[in-house]
Amino acid sequence: MHDDASAETFISTYMHELVRTVAEFNEKAATFGKLALAALDHNKPQLGAQALKRSVDCLLGYGWRKDVFAGDVLTALEMMIEAGDQDAKPTLLELAAAFHNITDYTDGSETNHIRSSYYAAVAKHYPDRIAPMLDDLIKAEDWRYVEDLYEELPSLPLAQTVEGAALLSTYITPSEKRAVENANLVPAIGDALRRKVGPNIEHARKVDRYSSSSPKDTEKSEVELPMPGDYPPGKLSALIAERGRLNIYDSSRSAVREWLAHWDANGQGAAALADLEVRLSETRLHLDIESGLDTAAEMATKIHGRSEAFKWLVRAHIVRHGWQRYFTSNDEAEARLRLVARDYKPRWKDFIRDTSKPALDLRESRNGLVIGLTRLIYFLIQLGELELAKAHTAAIVDTFKAELAQQPLDKPSWA
Repeated sequence: MHDDASAETFISTYMHELVRTVAEFNEKAATFGKLALAALDHNKPQLGAQALKRSVDCLLGYGWRKDVFAGDVLTALEMMIEAGDQDAKPTLLELAAAFHNITDYTDGSETNHIRSSYYAAVAKHYPDRIAPMLDDLIKAEDWRYVEDLYEELPSLPLAQTVEGAALLSTYITPSEKRAVENANLVPAIGDALRRKVGPNIEHARKVDRYSSSSPKDTEKSEVELPMPGDYPPGKLSALIAERGRLNIYDSSRSAVREWLAHWDANGQGAAALADLEVRLSETRLHLDIESGLDTAAEMATKIHGRSEAFKWLVRAHIVRHGWQRYFTSNDEAEARLRLVARDYKPRWKDFIRDTSKPALDLRESRNGLVIGLTRLIYFLIQLGELELAKAHTAAIVDTFKAELAQQPLDKPSWA
């Protein structure tokens, strides 16, 4: 560019086109940043400030290359629909552009499945949109999403109709057949449909192939496990150390739960809880200890009363990342939240406050304020605080919309 006027024209034109383009956020942030530098180099500070603001909006509004927050938005809306919120269902459709284009403004890693989940949610709550949605995806040759939606159909109310059964009778691929096998269809439709579609032979072969145990599995099964009865209260650390020495991996993390249950059954539940409490003073907790805290709360209720058990539930929710659905299972967290909603309803605000604040004595390296998203909404629904749940959902949706302000998203035709 030979002069400042030419530079201004170029930068303005480029920026105008970029504003009108849907692209990955990291790419837009970088490009706007470069345009800001170019504007400053050519004595156009106001133009540079505009470009810089857009760059910052992309960077701060949506992060670097992806954001699974969209999954929280979708889950929140589905929970509110199930809870009877009349505004949640229209909002689901209103966000069609955001979910339909999510693989364009992110790199698709860890967000492509959210797009599939959104189509499934629309199919469930707006069955009249299924045909035009499939038509749109087929014309765009988005085969992955076509297949995902086809596999979702057997679980929807549509499958219980004559028309739905006629559609499902055309299923021929192994994944499609598996979807039909797993569907909870009424017997009159399901039995006839499964006979027509036939068994999923490929799936059966895979199950048979992986059914035999490996030599390593056999070797592990022959290791003599340390028994809870050999480690009385005061020796919990020794039990965990011995399991570590033997390199015992237990995906259920049940060792401490079993140890607590054993000594409770033998009249030493209070002593076992006291030993476990000593272990809680450690900066980094062992996963087996974390997994035993809900059992400790149950025991504390029986031994010391509900007031004492409440602190164990708080501890369990903190160290098990109970508000964050990507860290622990929904089954575990939701069972705890239902318990609090049922037995400690007058203290529900205390529970939220106590489990959200920093807890330096529990997590030195992963410490910080935690704001619940979908699990907080679940908790509020369990409490019957539907207006608060609705307000929280609206705040999540508004945040999601604000994040996407730099993307000119068009709604798909079926929305």
